[in-house]
Parts: sequence; structure tokens; C-alpha cells
Amino acid sequence: MDNNWTMELIHATVTTIMQRSANENEFRARCLKDPDGVIQEVGGLKPVDAGRVNFTENAREASLGGETITIALPAMGQSVDEREVRSSLGGDDAIWPWTSFMATCSKNPCKDD
Repeated sequence: MDNNWTMELIHATVTTIMQRSANENEFRARCLKDPDGVIQEVGGLKPVDAGRVNFTENAREASLGGETITIALPAMGQSVDEREVRSSLGGDDAIWPWTSFMATCSKNPCKDD
């Protein structure tokens, strides 16, 4: 496995986190308490700079700007679709100021090569 975050891996990791957090209470609690640990567990890679990605249950607290990214988890029992995952990640053309989830794409910081 490559040792760098790619946009594909970020998307797959967030998709899995969102799906599991909507169905597993214990996993959801760990997302809120230890986001870096959950990211590493699901993505298979350690976040580059810990403490830069958080999860919340309140959609109003979600934020993709600034130094800390806060992603809203779906409601318990809610199905997670592709559109929701893309939206939580800022859409297809998002600029990724992430440090913890840094994608190391050389040409386009927001697209897979």
C-alpha cells in the first residue's frame, strides 16, 4: 500500500466512516472522541498532522474552511449515498486545505491523477 493519502483513499475512508457511524453506536462514539484513530483504522494510514479533522453530530458545526475540518456524521440509521459523501467533502472541485487528511496529488490538489 502506498504511504500517501490520495483523493480516492480520502473518499473511500470518509464513505466507510459515514456508513459505519450511521449504523454502529460504538464506532460513532469513537469518531467523535478519537477522529485520528478512526481515520487511521479505516484508511490504513496515519493522519499526517493529527488533530486537523473532527466529526460532529451537528450539521451546523460542519466546516471545510480553516485549519480544522469538521465533517457532520449522518443521523443514526440513515443511508449514506454518493452525493452526501461528496457534499461532506466539499464537492468535486473542493480545494483541500487539509493537513490531517492531506492528499498528495501532484497536478491537482483536489483530483486523483
